[in-house]
Amino acid sequence: METWLLKNHRELLRVAPDAVLCVNDDGLIRWVNDQAASLFRYPNLDLVGQAIEVLVANEARHEHVQLRARYLANPQPRSMGGHQLLYGVRSDGTTFPAEISLSTIDTDEGLVTIAAVRDASARIAVQAAIDVLDADLSEAKLATRVLQAGRLEAIGQLAGGVAHDFNNLLTAVSGYTGMLSQELADLPTTDATRARMQRDVDQIQRAVDRGTSLTRQLLTFSRQEIVHIGPVDLNKVVSDMDSLLRRTLGEGTSLVVKVTDSRTTIFADSGTIEQVVVNLAINARDAMQQRGVVLITTAVVDIDGPGMYAVGGAEVPPGQYVRLCVTDIGTGMSPELVERIFEPFFTTKPVGQGTGLGLATVYGIVTRAQGFVRIDSKVGEGTTFTVLFPHRATEATRTPIAVTLNTSTGTETVLIVEDDESIRDVVVRMLQRHGYHVLAAGTGLQALEIACRHAGTIDMLVTDMVMPVMNGLETAAAIRGVRPDIKVLFMSGYPGPILADRSTPTVEIDLIAKPFTEATLMSRMRAVLDALPPV
Repeated sequence: METWLLKNHRELLRVAPDAVLCVNDDGLIRWVNDQAASLFRYPNLDLVGQAIEVLVANEARHEHVQLRARYLANPQPRSMGGHQLLYGVRSDGTTFPAEISLSTIDTDEGLVTIAAVRDASARIAVQAAIDVLDADLSEAKLATRVLQAGRLEAIGQLAGGVAHDFNNLLTAVSGYTGMLSQELADLPTTDATRARMQRDVDQIQRAVDRGTSLTRQLLTFSRQEIVHIGPVDLNKVVSDMDSLLRRTLGEGTSLVVKVTDSRTTIFADSGTIEQVVVNLAINARDAMQQRGVVLITTAVVDIDGPGMYAVGGAEVPPGQYVRLCVTDIGTGMSPELVERIFEPFFTTKPVGQGTGLGLATVYGIVTRAQGFVRIDSKVGEGTTFTVLFPHRATEATRTPIAVTLNTSTGTETVLIVEDDESIRDVVVRMLQRHGYHVLAAGTGLQALEIACRHAGTIDMLVTDMVMPVMNGLETAAAIRGVRPDIKVLFMSGYPGPILADRSTPTVEIDLIAKPFTEATLMSRMRAVLDALPPV
C-alpha cells in the first residue's frame, strides 16, 4: 500500500482536510493520514493493520461488515452526505456521528477503498438549531428554552464540583472512623468506654453512608457518576420490579404495568434505570397523596420529524426510541413548577419528607444514556413523565459478576499521590497498617521526582484523578515513562471532566470511587498488584 501511494497521490491524501483511510478488500486498514489519526485519537501506526470495524461503534460493527460487503459487490463512488449516518468510535471509547465518502481504486495489491470521514457533530448541531428556527418558535419560547437548558447545565456543573469536595471530606472521615473502629476492637471487651465509643463511631459511619448516597445522586444528576454501560432490556427491568414497586408504593396506591411486546433494548446502566423507575413511581404516588393509580407503560416509538421537545429545551432527533411513561392522576403541576422540577434540592414536599434529589437523579441518568425526558402536566389533571431512550437492535444481556474481596496484607512499595493532606494521611496510614512500604506526594510533579530518584522498586502508583497542574492520567503517564512496569490505581469522586478529555496521555483505567473503606482499598490494590480482574 505504501508503495502504491508513493507512486500516486500520497501527499494529496495526506494534506486533505478530512480524515482519509485506505482499506483493502479484506477490511484491513493499510494507510491513514494525520487527520484520521487525530479524529480517532490513535497514533498513525496503531491503526495500520487493524480491521476498519475497530473504528465503528460496537452495536453497529456486525451491520457494518454487511454494508462493506454490499458496497464491494458494486463499488460505486459515494459522495459525502445524503447517506445513513454511522457512529465512529475513538480510542478512548467516545463516539461521534460520521459522514463518509467512498471511492475505490484497482491496484497491483487488489481493490483499495478510500474513505474520507468527517465528524458530523457540528453540522448536526447547526441543523438542529436551524430546525428549531424553522419550527417558527416565538422568540420568547426560544429564549426560555435556552435559559432553562443553561440553568440545568450550570446547576449540574455546580453539583458535580460540590460532590467532588464533599467526597474528599467523606473519604477522610470514613478512613479515620474505620481506623478508630479497629483500635477500639483491640480494647478488652469488658471495657465500658469501648462500647460507648463504638456506638459513637457507628453513628459517624452511618452519617458518612448517608452523605455518600447524597453525593452519588448529585453526581448522577451532573452525569459524572461511575457507571457500567451495556445493553439493557427495559421491559425486563420494569417487569422484574413489579413486586418491589407494589411494596414501595403501599396499599393505598394501585399499580398498573403494561409492557410492549416489542424488543426494548437500550444502552444504559441497568442499576440506574431501576432508579429511574422507582423515583418516577414514588413521585407519582406522592403527587396523589398515596391514594390513586400509577400507570407504567413501555413502547417502541418512531420520532419521524422535528417538533417534540424535552426538558431543558432539547429537541428529540428523529429515530426509533424505547418509551417509558409513568402517569398519575394527582394534583398536576404549573408550567413554572415544571421548569424547576429537575433542579437538585428543589422539592414541593414538606420539610423532612424529601431531599429534592429524586427527579434530579432521573434527569442525570436519562441524559447520560443519551435519552430525553418530557413532562405533560396540568393542574388538577395529573402528570405524565415520558422518558425516551435510543432503541438498540442488540440483544440485552445481564452477565453476573463474581466479586471476591481480598484484604490480605502486602510487602510492596506503593507511591501515593493526593493533593488533599487529610486523605493522603489516612491512605498512607491504611497502607502502613497492612504492611506496605509507602512513598507519598502531594502533586504529580513531586511524585515524578520521587519516581526518578527512588533507588528501589516502586510496585504501584495510587493517585487521585483530579489534581492541579498535573491530573491523575498525566501523572501516571509521566511515571510510566520512567517506570513502565508500575501498576496504577486511580482514586476519584468526580472523574468525569478528566475522563472526558482524552487529549491527555492514554493509560489503562482502574478506578476506585471515593469515599471508600479500608477493606475496599486493600482489596482493589491486591487485585491490581496480583493482575486479577478488578472487583
